[in-house]
Amino acid sequence: MRVAVSTAIPITVGWAAGDVGAGLIATLGVFTAVYGNDRPYLNRGVQAAVIAVALATAVAVGAWAATITWVAVAAVSAAAVVAVWLCAALSVGPPGAYMFVLVCAAGVGVSASHLPAWRVGLLVLAGGAIAWCAQMSAVLTGTRGPEKAAVAAAGEAVAGYLELADTNRSAMARQHAASALSRAWVAIVDQQPRTAATDLLRRLREANHALHVLFTDAMSAVDAGQPIPAGAATTARVIGTLDLAPTAVLDRGSNRPPLRPPPTLTLLARAVRPGSHTRRVMLRPCSASGTCTGRWPPPSW
Repeated sequence: MRVAVSTAIPITVGWAAGDVGAGLIATLGVFTAVYGNDRPYLNRGVQAAVIAVALATAVAVGAWAATITWVAVAAVSAAAVVAVWLCAALSVGPPGAYMFVLVCAAGVGVSASHLPAWRVGLLVLAGGAIAWCAQMSAVLTGTRGPEKAAVAAAGEAVAGYLELADTNRSAMARQHAASALSRAWVAIVDQQPRTAATDLLRRLREANHALHVLFTDAMSAVDAGQPIPAGAATTARVIGTLDLAPTAVLDRGSNRPPLRPPPTLTLLARAVRPGSHTRRVMLRPCSASGTCTGRWPPPSW
């Protein structure tokens, strides 16, 4: 819905101003609203701003390179390489690098409008600004909505596993619970500022920890052939919604700092080290550009 509304606004403005084409170009920036829908609002705002600028840059580069075929191919391939690197290393999430490559290629087509590349970039950035406002509009309903939703989903997933732990559907339920717990941890720790220390955030972290304990205790019980304690699924649900104190499961020391992800520069370096999957994926568009231009290996590699 946010993407749809964000798309309608620049088209309507362009139509009212007598330049529908400009409005259509601006819609390329609306893809900003596709990213980060489940992220905490502060993290989402920063990510959306960076993505809006990146999309505008990609389109402008495509429009600038369009006059020479091999330069256009190289520009789109370079956009693919950089986008794969950053999106994979920084866990940007779907649709990942694909959208940046798409808009860069669209910029090559936009060159038919004969607008300067910088102006094309500004139009796309305007669309990105509209999408940014749409993305952040949900903060009006509560500043910790995504974090609470993530922990509640983890509680529901753990409860689902506890109910199915001794059935033939336990493997899928276990995987779903593990993924939900991981996503909740990312939302309440990895995607939070290091100085974030509100009471609600502390309660969410304690609840998530308690859910981890319930989950691991249940797996241990299943491995040992022991039954799951009665009411464990209900306990997981009410802990996830913060309706039951996590101390009902364990008493976690409040002075234990949460483990943090590695620094950004470390993540970027790991993504391009020899043997990494991200590096192999980055090489594919590079090799494709060499094939398309008839030059192999490409000069940049």
